[in-house]
Amino acid sequence: MYVRVHDGLKAPPEQRQPDIVRIILVDPTGRLKSFNKLREAFRSQLEGKFNNLDANWLRQAHLRFQVQYRSDEPSNQEKAAFGKLDFPVYLLELQHTSDTINALMTQHKVPRTINGQNLYDIAQQCWEDRDTLGCGIPSGEGLRKVGFIKSHRIFDVATGDISRAFVNETAHEIGHMGNLQQHSKTGLMRYPVPLNVDIDFNNEDKRLFLSDLQRLRRLQEQTTGSKPQSRIREFRWVFK
Repeated sequence: MYVRVHDGLKAPPEQRQPDIVRIILVDPTGRLKSFNKLREAFRSQLEGKFNNLDANWLRQAHLRFQVQYRSDEPSNQEKAAFGKLDFPVYLLELQHTSDTINALMTQHKVPRTINGQNLYDIAQQCWEDRDTLGCGIPSGEGLRKVGFIKSHRIFDVATGDISRAFVNETAHEIGHMGNLQQHSKTGLMRYPVPLNVDIDFNNEDKRLFLSDLQRLRRLQEQTTGSKPQSRIREFRWVFK
């Protein structure tokens, strides 16, 4: 059977557009700006990794990850305005100190404590520990979170595919930003993070991370009514 144009077929129902989960790679010194191939491999592989955490679940939940790179530092107003589904990650260098970390956390409105633990002290210890390659600061029951990568250390210790090393370390810290509070025996939340292999989050860490995405989407800046129940009971010194 042929359908003529004037038969008046109804247009298909408009599909809901997914909510975008933004991973913002902030490179304030612009070191990766001149490494076009490395930068794009890092960006695209990281985006693919998170969009494949559970592709069917993300599709049904109307969520999609988008990784953006910027070689300039956001203004203080921009930092304070990052939303609940934004994951800002700073690609920092040797010249950046724990004072830099402290200032950035303040500008991003990260609270001083979560469950009685001082996030600023934890971040300082993390950054000053030469063995760590990054730090991920979680949001707890709120929405303010931020991550830091020691780009100079990645270049120093990576063997083989440097973009893979950046992807794995950054994904690990985003896991902490997504309230994965402890390291795991398997998968990307292992410590130290495997840098030279294609590795994914284990199933339990995927479940917890995606559950926190749901919490973040429900969360409102001005809380009304009952307070959302957090799965996070206690944070320990593992945000690295």
